[in-house]
Amino acid sequence: MWVQGNEVKFHHIIKMGPVKDWREGVYRIRAIKDELAYVLYSEVSLYIKCIVLEGYSYGSRFQSHQLGEVGYMFRDYLLDLFPSKFYVVPPKTLVKFTTGNGNSKKKDVAEKLQSMGIELPTSHHYDACSAAMFAQGICTREGLSKPQIAVLEKYLGRNERFRQ
Repeated sequence: MWVQGNEVKFHHIIKMGPVKDWREGVYRIRAIKDELAYVLYSEVSLYIKCIVLEGYSYGSRFQSHQLGEVGYMFRDYLLDLFPSKFYVVPPKTLVKFTTGNGNSKKKDVAEKLQSMGIELPTSHHYDACSAAMFAQGICTREGLSKPQIAVLEKYLGRNERFRQ
């Protein structure tokens, strides 16, 4: 997903259903990695300037082991392909960037983006849109409010030293 002005663009959405056992879980992770490879090795990879992945919400209670396996597989893969363009941003940082308040709820993120003319089907899409907007901010800094620039600079100041 990426943002051009107030328009949200999708290249590819990966959807997978529930798994029945651990083997099916492994096959699912492989399938997700294959889908990710398809997107990253397609023509869209020529235009990648920055990738932002939402970090874990450590307070989450459901399927944490499976999410951890998939999340770290993504991180490993993206870090290998795009070491200087890849960022993992904590959820509260993305929420603060989008709404101005790091303690805002998912509905607040959706309402803020809707007020900007962005309509999406689920809260997960709104989260992804926040990450896409953060990535756009890292790349261009154009059209950002002073509070958004402050959030971005605080995040980058904390994390850029690890990129060298």
